[in-house]
Amino acid sequence: MLERLLIVLMVFALALLLVILIRLNQKHRVKQSATEIVPTNRCQILYFFSTHCALCHSQQSILNEVLSNHSNTYFDLNKILVEDNMEVAKKWSVRTLPTTIILSGSGDVKQINNGLVSAGVLSKQITN
Repeated sequence: MLERLLIVLMVFALALLLVILIRLNQKHRVKQSATEIVPTNRCQILYFFSTHCALCHSQQSILNEVLSNHSNTYFDLNKILVEDNMEVAKKWSVRTLPTTIILSGSGDVKQINNGLVSAGVLSKQITN
């Protein structure tokens, strides 16, 4: 019984380690791509989406809500349609849709969001 518990814990730990390593790799690749962005002194959101993605439609509504709440004073929204910009998506290490990458005004990577993100979380990530 104890051996089974240890095996389950080891498998869980290895899975967690794998997820952490994948996220670190993605962040490293995104940082490399971010060096090509010209700093604008405004937070930038790169929003990767697809016309065939159901969650992307929800994320678009959330982004519109955030835009209206901040009156476009804190950030620039850059929408990237993955079907038309596959090379850009690969360069930014986009693996899931929707993906939002938040860059500081100086061009540093602040946050990478894989999947749907709420308006509250996005607002907090932008203003911090």
